[in-house]
Amino acid sequence: MASVFLYHVVGDLTVGKPEMVEFYETETVESAIRAIGESTECGIPVWRKRSLVPGGFVENSEMRQQRFVGILSSLDIVAFLAKSECLQEDKAMKIPVSQVISPNNTLLKQVDPGTRLIDALEMMKQGVRRLLVPKSVVWRGMSKRFSILYNGKWLKNSENSSSSSGLSTDSNRPATSKASSRDKFCCLSREDVIRFLIGVLGALAPLPLTSISSLGIINVNYNFIEASIPAIEATKRPPCDPSAIAVLEQTENDFAKKFSSRSIGFNPTSPTRLSIGRSMYRGRSAPLTCKTSSSLAAVMAQMLSHRATHVWVTEADSDDDILVGVVGYGEILAAVTKQPSAFVPSNRSYEGFGNENQS
Repeated sequence: MASVFLYHVVGDLTVGKPEMVEFYETETVESAIRAIGESTECGIPVWRKRSLVPGGFVENSEMRQQRFVGILSSLDIVAFLAKSECLQEDKAMKIPVSQVISPNNTLLKQVDPGTRLIDALEMMKQGVRRLLVPKSVVWRGMSKRFSILYNGKWLKNSENSSSSSGLSTDSNRPATSKASSRDKFCCLSREDVIRFLIGVLGALAPLPLTSISSLGIINVNYNFIEASIPAIEATKRPPCDPSAIAVLEQTENDFAKKFSSRSIGFNPTSPTRLSIGRSMYRGRSAPLTCKTSSSLAAVMAQMLSHRATHVWVTEADSDDDILVGVVGYGEILAAVTKQPSAFVPSNRSYEGFGNENQS
């Protein structure tokens, strides 16, 4: 286990993060499309509005968790607009997202800024996609690289640490602000975690330069649809994580499949136009791919530079884009916390996998 996971806390990742602005379930589909285009992980957390309670009532974490509805993704929007009752586009765009989103309030969890990074990673590996972190706590007069916070509590040797550095204990303690910032939060995604990790790759050696095949993190249970099948079939069972469906064509080899020139999605810069074409890849004209021989660091860099939630993996010894699997945030988080003894041989076969989306 890399020491970077033990020395760092969630609060270290919130530096420079803007305050979260809640997106309510009463907002329209059109507004959601615009928000998704600017979001991390191609999805937005959706909230219920606060109940008006007289007397300056303060919302606690449990009440806030109950207000969280779920995460709305671009594929959810596509699946909704593909329904027969949404053929009138102008009318469909004005429908509230409460009628589109699939409620799941386990995808977000509120945590203390002093939560260890390793604990946050474990939460995300268990299915949490967003961490809600209060912005009412700040660190002063000490390095965040070796924070003396542990699960939100001050360690017993905090006084010794502060005296040895010439700082008083009181000056190092987090300063909790009053009511003016008690409802201010920032929202951390898995993309934020990966962005932090790529800045400390040296502490993760030798993992970053190890191939994704050797790490055994290629997900062969990807979702796909044959290019000859009507695109609407892909919307009937949208995948959860990653929220992606490959459009494939059969090759001469009955078991091998390659990417089609078609795609399914919408252009966030033009929220009133659903497209079956090349506009869904955030400016790219093709899906993001890597080889089975690609290193973990290379895949992480690809995802961050394109703000993608996943990278499709193709055969290393083929130029025909033969698909073997996909790597998403979940696989990367599993890799960086995996023990070296759990690595698999690099000559593993990936032939004949995938989940086809068809009725």
